[in-house]
Amino acid sequence: MGLLRSEQMKYGMLVLPVNEARRIVGQLGKDSNLQFEDDNARDMRRPYRKHIQRIDEMERIIRFLIQEISSLEGCQLIKNKVDEFLQTDDTYTLEAVEGELQSLYQNFLRFKENNVNLTNERNQAVEEAEVVAVAREMLTGSRPSPDYVTEEESFESSAKKPLLGGEEVAVGTGRLGYLAGVVPKTDEARFARALWRAARGNTFTQFTPISQSVKDPKTGQDVQKSVFVVYFQGAGGPMQQKVLKVCSAFGVNMYNWPASAELAKTRHAHLLSVVKEKDTALEGYQFFMKTEAKDLLAPPSQNPQANSKLEEWRLFCIKEKSIFNILNLCSGEIALRVNVWYPAAEEAGIKALLQKLNAGSSQGAFLTPDKNVKSAPPTYIRVNDYTEVWQDVIDTYGIPKYQEANPALLTVVTFPFIFGMMYGDVGHGILLFLAGIWLCMNAETFRFTQPSLFTARYMVVSLGFFAIFAGFMYNDFFSVGLQIFDSRYKDAGGGNFVPTFDESLEGLSELVGLAEQLVGQGQQTKHGARKEVNLIPNAQIEVMQTPGANPAGLLFLFGGIIKDGDTKVKFADAKEKAPGIVFIDEIDAIGRQRGAGMGGGNDEREQTLNTEMDGLEGNSGVIVVAANNRSDILDNALLRPGRVDRRAQVGLPDVKGRAQILEVHVKSKKLIGEITLMDIAKHTAGFSGADLENLMNESAIRAARRNKKAISMDEINDATDLVIAGLDGRALQDNAAKKLIAYHEAGHAIVGTLLPYHDHVNKTLIPRGQENVSRGSRPEMIRGSSRHAQGAHRQRLGGQAAEQLAFGTRQVDAGGDLQQVERMARAMVTLQFGMSGGRLSLAIDDGGFMGPDYSRGAELED
Repeated sequence: MGLLRSEQMKYGMLVLPVNEARRIVGQLGKDSNLQFEDDNARDMRRPYRKHIQRIDEMERIIRFLIQEISSLEGCQLIKNKVDEFLQTDDTYTLEAVEGELQSLYQNFLRFKENNVNLTNERNQAVEEAEVVAVAREMLTGSRPSPDYVTEEESFESSAKKPLLGGEEVAVGTGRLGYLAGVVPKTDEARFARALWRAARGNTFTQFTPISQSVKDPKTGQDVQKSVFVVYFQGAGGPMQQKVLKVCSAFGVNMYNWPASAELAKTRHAHLLSVVKEKDTALEGYQFFMKTEAKDLLAPPSQNPQANSKLEEWRLFCIKEKSIFNILNLCSGEIALRVNVWYPAAEEAGIKALLQKLNAGSSQGAFLTPDKNVKSAPPTYIRVNDYTEVWQDVIDTYGIPKYQEANPALLTVVTFPFIFGMMYGDVGHGILLFLAGIWLCMNAETFRFTQPSLFTARYMVVSLGFFAIFAGFMYNDFFSVGLQIFDSRYKDAGGGNFVPTFDESLEGLSELVGLAEQLVGQGQQTKHGARKEVNLIPNAQIEVMQTPGANPAGLLFLFGGIIKDGDTKVKFADAKEKAPGIVFIDEIDAIGRQRGAGMGGGNDEREQTLNTEMDGLEGNSGVIVVAANNRSDILDNALLRPGRVDRRAQVGLPDVKGRAQILEVHVKSKKLIGEITLMDIAKHTAGFSGADLENLMNESAIRAARRNKKAISMDEINDATDLVIAGLDGRALQDNAAKKLIAYHEAGHAIVGTLLPYHDHVNKTLIPRGQENVSRGSRPEMIRGSSRHAQGAHRQRLGGQAAEQLAFGTRQVDAGGDLQQVERMARAMVTLQFGMSGGRLSLAIDDGGFMGPDYSRGAELED
């Protein structure tokens, strides 16, 4: 399973020979993954407990030796080389290591005791020498002596004098007494305060710091001490006893005060020689300790690249203790037996290892799978250097169960990402990232001294990286204009952007979700959404039709009758076929507005659809799609929300859409190489899909009649004229009529050519249809501006103007031109276009079918 799930574990029994059990278990611990069960848990039998007790004593001795060696200056232990130790760990035996440790321990204890005694003797000599030095200074008068306060003197004058007079100090007898000793400097204030209280103010204490170093015999650290001299009244009396009790309570060292300056000088010289002698002895002890430490700090001879010998012994004790703890779990006397769990993938490797360890042994170890499982399998998840720390995070909150999906891999991303979102900052993230890199580069240094840093090194790198990422994101670094995805608009120059898609099909986006509603019906209905009724114009419905058989669940409604293929069914049967789509073509046939027309209509028949659609309310799984070109003539009750919820306008295709439609219709036709579909699309503005299909069909017919191998642009132009204006008219025989028509049409062409806001004129005079006249222009610019509309007016009136100039009269029937001019003018000045400079008149829509208003009503106001 690897990192995604815990390993599959197998249960079995491991049998070990007693004399080889320690060696085999040690090797299994290096090269396999086994989990042992306690077979002695019931009776708490521990056959190897004495071995563990011996190892505990050995570890205590090792800790003692490490502490002693660490106190020596310049001695450093080599450690943290576990892999090197495991290469030569079989060279050590428990008895040999134990013997060496016991011998070293006895020697260190003996010399340590000697060192303590020497240090105490030196400290006493130093302290007494300092006391004698203070006494010598006072006895020789090199420092001022205090004066005694008489009863006749006032307190103000006596307070300024020393307590003792010089004559009493010199003699050392009389009413005053004194005691001298050494006290720790930290106890000076407490000691003086205790004497003052005990003597009720009848003592005076003088402190002098000791200049020489005094070392603690246990720790070897310097201790700051001071020489004190206590002066009191009544030598040898009760006051002296009180002072001695206070000195005993504080544990101070008391020393004799020399009787004269000469005795003080002699005693001081003797004490200095004693101090020098003790220092020499202590240096010898330090030399011995360093010699012994040098041997213990050096790597063993069999592995010069390993740890110090003392560290090797420590690792050996850890290993041996673990082995004997496992052997304590085994039962049996001649052969040890223990139940184990092991990864199923490692079973073959474990058996091969046991077979290798049994070589040359009379009794061998073996592993037998056991189907009688007595306990739940343990969770064992493989980790690597990177996932180890994340696995520790997961295990902190709960170890996954056996064969349960391991969330550690998700934590690898989510934990540092959330950290970055919460504490993301570029500066601190860089510092954290660099710290992680440094930890990775120095990983072996922290592997055993700081195992938490060693394990978390990759986590620190990840946290730093995501903190930098979040910092850049918060500072909008990723907000630069990177064109990762193509835009749907392109720059046409001058700051104008034109779409690269067919805008006429944008209305269909509302209908894209129809199939999704059917497939994911539960997704919408569980939120209480009803199935929608959609109305689209049927002018372009053929673009949406899918060739082939009727898809399952698609119903067609014509005139109130549902057709499923060729079978007629009732409208209410749509619920039984749910989920499905009901498509209604020409919905105005059964949903026309009530009361419309001069003669009225069959309102009961026309409102049947409203009643039937109410039966589909709720989440019945039926979607109704209707098509119609005249939504203005539909009944308002049908268009209210709840029946028709959405409308999608499908307009005529733009130039790109026409090119795509032409690509479909020219698959079976051969074109001349220089013709491109985009050229044809540019010359067919306003063509629908059916017009384009008819265009290519007529082009193919004309190419066949002319015995051409491929369709050329001539056939396409002729077919375009046919689609726009109809069939070629009969040739005119009357020369006068020809002349009149020629002048008339030339006037249209000249005016259209000269006007800057008119479409380009590119047609000659060809008789077409019933009018026997034709002029053509193809739009290449966006229509709808007032200048363009005015240009169209002038172009339409250009024919009559040409007749007036050439013949002085108007002879050609220009009814069609005038109708177009009148219709365009009306649209311009009403709310339809809103191009009038004055007041606007309300646009009256006649509906084309005699709607509610039976007269046109108000005309133009201005």
